[in-house]
Amino acid sequence: MESAAWTAGDEPLVGIVGTDPDSSAGEPSLEESLEGILAEYDGSVVPGAVETVCGADPSFVVALGDAALFELLQSGACADAPVLPVGCRPETEGPRPDGLTDAVRTLLEGDARVRVHPVLAVEIGDRQRHRALWDVTLATDEPARISEYSIESRGESIDRFRADGVVVATPAGSRGYANAVDGPILSAAVEAVVAAPIAPFDTHTDRWVLPNDDLVLSVERDESAVAVSVDGRTLETITVDTPVHITADGSLSTLVIPDE
Repeated sequence: MESAAWTAGDEPLVGIVGTDPDSSAGEPSLEESLEGILAEYDGSVVPGAVETVCGADPSFVVALGDAALFELLQSGACADAPVLPVGCRPETEGPRPDGLTDAVRTLLEGDARVRVHPVLAVEIGDRQRHRALWDVTLATDEPARISEYSIESRGESIDRFRADGVVVATPAGSRGYANAVDGPILSAAVEAVVAAPIAPFDTHTDRWVLPNDDLVLSVERDESAVAVSVDGRTLETITVDTPVHITADGSLSTLVIPDE
């Protein structure tokens, strides 16, 4: 995760994707509140669907919640605009909804940094490609059931083990679920992922730091349906005939307000 100073420039245009979770009757919406602030900087707001917002070439995009951030990531349409995650998982270091207006004012004053996060492409068999900012998980979809998994990196077999599942995380995601199952935290300086078993049958099973390209996860025993999740969202279930291919796929830039 490279980090650098960032400024919005003149006449900033702020995109808004997602729904204000704290909106209530009689109170100004986040859009209305931001319009008031941006008027002081000769700026404006463009809310709406990802295609609408990104098509307007915004200075930056406010993602209201994890679902909006996930949608922006999958689209890739706002590749040139950094994202301010609001009300998202803690690893984003973004503000809560009630702190958005203060955060935007701070950004417009030039006191912000942009962080560049590596993104993974995830292909389930030969079907649709998805993108992961944090992690990719394979896990049995029934409680107290284990399966057998294998990991392959650049054509080389890394290991085969029995466990509830396996998680592969980016440097940004390595502080989350992967770390909770004893995976190491990765430096932002390395182009790598961490792969860790989830509740392995053999407690001496290793954890690995591997290159972030040409990685393959497979289910080796047809004992239980295995769910594939990307950034906490379950996409589908797979069997032994469906490998999951993971490789580097660009980046996503997020805005961070430095601590006082």
